[in-house]
Amino acid sequence: TEIYTLSLHDALPISAETMAGLIRNLMDFAREQKIDRRPVDLRVLLAGVIDFLGPVAADANSRIELIAPERLNSVSCDEEKLRRVFDNLVLNSVDALSSQGGGEIRIEISQAPESSLCVRVEDNGPGIIEGVDVFRLFETTKPGGTGIGLAVARQIVIAHGGSVEHVRPDRGGAAFVVELPVK
Repeated sequence: TEIYTLSLHDALPISAETMAGLIRNLMDFAREQKIDRRPVDLRVLLAGVIDFLGPVAADANSRIELIAPERLNSVSCDEEKLRRVFDNLVLNSVDALSSQGGGEIRIEISQAPESSLCVRVEDNGPGIIEGVDVFRLFETTKPGGTGIGLAVARQIVIAHGGSVEHVRPDRGGAAFVVELPVK
């Protein structure tokens, strides 16, 4: 696996729509994240992510599973911005799995200590090579990737008073753990 760096030369042949998305992501990264908080049920939010990206995963011969407790506190968050975080994490997993012919993505919500909720997005793909800082702006392991998505995702989670980290599951693959305060 190689680490790719986005260059101007790489950006020239991409579509206007892709370029607009890239510019929007850069602008989001550059400005302070303003959070419009409302109570949100993470089960509903994540079910929406699965409904949206499930067909993309199926096309990549992959499956997404959601595991959540029956009773769950709501999170005070900006639903649109938090949705972007989980869309990004799941789409990255789908991309990784497509490189190996498919696999499984597991999204698990659990109650974390000190009045917070934990969301773990884990796949059984090839994993991320040692030494890559996945949250560093412009660092990516995907050919054609921008290296912006996870940097913006981290910024959004931090603006919510939470944290996000990449962990290496014992069984392989990649996992991202997002912890959000319940307020």
